[in-house]
Amino acid sequence: DPKKLKTVVFKSGGDSVTALLGGHIDVMMSTTAAPVKQRRAGKVRILAIDYRIEVSPSRTVVAPLERVTFKSTLLADGKRVDVWPWSFRYEADAGRFEESVYRAPEKAGTYEIRVSHEHGKATAEVVVRPGPAARVEVRPERQVLESGAESVFAAKAYDSAGNEVEATFQWRATGGEVDARGVYRAGASGGKTFEVAAVVTGTTISGRALIEVRAPETRHRLVVDPARIEVSPGELVEYRVVLQKDEKPVECWPWEIEFQAPSGSFRGSRYLAPEKPGTY
Repeated sequence: DPKKLKTVVFKSGGDSVTALLGGHIDVMMSTTAAPVKQRRAGKVRILAIDYRIEVSPSRTVVAPLERVTFKSTLLADGKRVDVWPWSFRYEADAGRFEESVYRAPEKAGTYEIRVSHEHGKATAEVVVRPGPAARVEVRPERQVLESGAESVFAAKAYDSAGNEVEATFQWRATGGEVDARGVYRAGASGGKTFEVAAVVTGTTISGRALIEVRAPETRHRLVVDPARIEVSPGELVEYRVVLQKDEKPVECWPWEIEFQAPSGSFRGSRYLAPEKPGTY
């Protein structure tokens, strides 16, 4: 029972060994150097050794698919122990090992490297950072706008392995206008297709979207006056109707406009209210 052990403090490792050989203590803790001679002489028995594995590099930053060679060292009580390199076993969350050579995965992220030996285990860390921008995606890829209308485009850059890369963009358009935020405004010319491009700043890497600009559709509507009125049963009301094209009045013949009502009757543009009260 460890709780029943009595701890005795000595000034040096030599004093501890003397007390152990003299039978004054049963067990001592020290580096392996102090009792090694007595162990060879068969006077003491070493119960345990503090083993530790050092891995180099303990942390490294690499690009996708880059190779890294790891070196592991076995320490016993802080001192190096010569062992065969292949006695260490290497594993990783992602990527793969060929003996001690690690090939990083394509996907960016932080991965743990595990090293094991019959005397212990250790870990290291690999951070896979995205490579340089290789392509740009612009969304939406295609847009149909009326003359003078606006649309917002967004761009993302990716490396050759498909990892998203932080980037700033310069926007360009073959027609209309686009600002630094990717906001595009169509010009007055309809019936044409233009290109919006996002270029990674300082490079020629770019992505594109197509914009089809159409002339605005002509809008017609009828404006009725009065739009609402209260009348007595059998009262006669004269309606005036104006035809508008794109919010502007246009001329038309009176007989081109047809009047209808669920109750009552029309004589041209004059409405005869029914005898029964209600809303019509």
